[in-house]
Amino acid sequence: MTDYAHGHRGTGGIYAYPWTSGTGFGSRYALASGIAGSIKAEFSSDNLSIAGSIQNLNRGIDAYPWTEGTGFGTKFTAPSTSPNSYCRGISFMGSSDVALAKDQTPFIIAYPWSSSSGFGTKYTDPSTTPTGSTAHHVEFNGTQDIALGNTNSPYVNIYPWTSGTGFGTRYSNAATPPTAKGGGIAFCRGATTDICIAVDKFSSNNLWAYPWTSGTGFGTKYSNPALWPQGYGAAVVFSGTVDLLVASTSSVFVTAYPWTVGSGFGTKYSAPGTAPAGDSRSVAVHGTSDAAVGHFVSPYVTAYPWTSGTGFGSKYANPSTLPVDAGYGAAFSFVKSKAPIVYKRPTRYWTVRS
Repeated sequence: MTDYAHGHRGTGGIYAYPWTSGTGFGSRYALASGIAGSIKAEFSSDNLSIAGSIQNLNRGIDAYPWTEGTGFGTKFTAPSTSPNSYCRGISFMGSSDVALAKDQTPFIIAYPWSSSSGFGTKYTDPSTTPTGSTAHHVEFNGTQDIALGNTNSPYVNIYPWTSGTGFGTRYSNAATPPTAKGGGIAFCRGATTDICIAVDKFSSNNLWAYPWTSGTGFGTKYSNPALWPQGYGAAVVFSGTVDLLVASTSSVFVTAYPWTVGSGFGTKYSAPGTAPAGDSRSVAVHGTSDAAVGHFVSPYVTAYPWTSGTGFGSKYANPSTLPVDAGYGAAFSFVKSKAPIVYKRPTRYWTVRS
């Protein structure tokens, strides 16, 4: 079974729905108790927890047990060391750590995580603090690295990560770094790894992609796509290792490309037949078969079948109970088989433009 979560700042904070590929949204789960307006929503990889990054100075994060088919449990106790800041991004490292992108120095905060007991004692802050103000997105690269997108040059800061220990020494900047605020970040983990960053540039230079090697860092920047997403780059996600989807702020609001590790962007896929209704801020994929986009303007979420090599299928029907506010965070729970998890949605997903 799979679920979809929609993070928004309105009443209820996170709207969550059962999801069936080929059918779409089920009936909305009962709302969580005590949640504030959420920017991002995220599932842990064991699908036993769900959390939202919160724009609330006294909280920063609300987290709950999650049961597929039932929904939210009783909220976990808040961490003993609060983020004490608006938090705009959230990422689980498997089901053992959780990190937040926040507005105040050091702009990133991380905790050990247990789906049975919740937050552990805060990890020590990184020794080299990101420069500037306001972090917008945080993303783990498997169990090895953690990346933060923020508002000042070099716009992306990446650290080695060790569960139980925390941050390592910050990696060197890319030789050709992004030139605007880092919004969404995604890692493509195949035989080798790539990284793509969606940035706050209008209709050009809003995607920056590089080979990535844990322990070494950035390779030489990939060539730009032949056609850029329209508007500001807001969020990015890889579908497996063969496609890349981007949420942006101008029509058609979602753009997709074939992706080849070692080569980069292919020829842009055709736009969906029915575009999202407005300014998109988040994008997520369900395995390699479906995609969802969170956006301004009702219905606030638009979902499609996805086929690599073909692209977008016909839009799924809207959920019967619509979200009540803009979709800053789109997230699918993790696809499982009888063996361990076989696919992790990279996405996580959204971002807020100041």
